[in-house]
Amino acid sequence: MYKLMSGDKLIGVFQKVVFIRKVTETNTNIECPKGEADAIVAGGIVYAITNSTDYQDCEQVAVFELDSEVERTAELDYMRVMANLI
Repeated sequence: MYKLMSGDKLIGVFQKVVFIRKVTETNTNIECPKGEADAIVAGGIVYAITNSTDYQDCEQVAVFELDSEVERTAELDYMRVMANLI
């Protein structure tokens, strides 16, 4: 599970994300390992994870991989935020 943050703002907690990079020759995005990625797709939206000019129009986020205990806490926090309980 992954938590995406933009500054102090929680973008969301996602079970499934896809790490991508741009292939300049074909102007396409391809799935790649996390270490090679310049962007991430979460919830159908592309977010920049590096300062690559290929994704300068996308919101920049920090990606946090959550373990099972943190995952449950983050998921509950996210649900509270979405329900406007915090």
